Amino acid sequence: MSINVMLLEKYGDVRRAVGRMAVHFLRELGFGPKQLVALRLIGKRKQCTMAEIAEGTNSDKASVTRVVSSLVEAGWLQREHGVSDRRQVLITLSAKGSRNFSKIEKTYGQIADHLASVLEPKEQKELLRLLSKIENGLGAESCKTTETSVES
Repeated sequence: MSINVMLLEKYGDVRRAVGRMAVHFLRELGFGPKQLVALRLIGKRKQCTMAEIAEGTNSDKASVTRVVSSLVEAGWLQREHGVSDRRQVLITLSAKGSRNFSKIEKTYGQIADHLASVLEPKEQKELLRLLSKIENGLGAESCKTTETSVES
């Protein structure tokens, strides 16, 4: 197995482990990691369209619709119509979401602290540097796909 395949598999392993850990921390709030990411995005921006949430969370619109609907039903978010364009639906924190936003941020910080606790400060900085390097290397130009032909 090549080192590149091993790196990709390890990334997947770590991502799944972080998701499981996040679920543990989010239990008391009553939602999961996808809801946390959406709530933080909306809380920071104050209002978002569904398309903005999809882009900001790197999710498809169907997934965003399910996440937003669940948070509206739970009382964390509300839907409003745009002032200049009534067809536009804006998503904002509800009164409950606004009251509890600091708790959401605190929980996110606890997840981050727990994740980073296995690394020394120097290792944390090195990991951040390497992840940033990978992110920068995965810009639009490097993600162009090459066509491959399949022989029949």
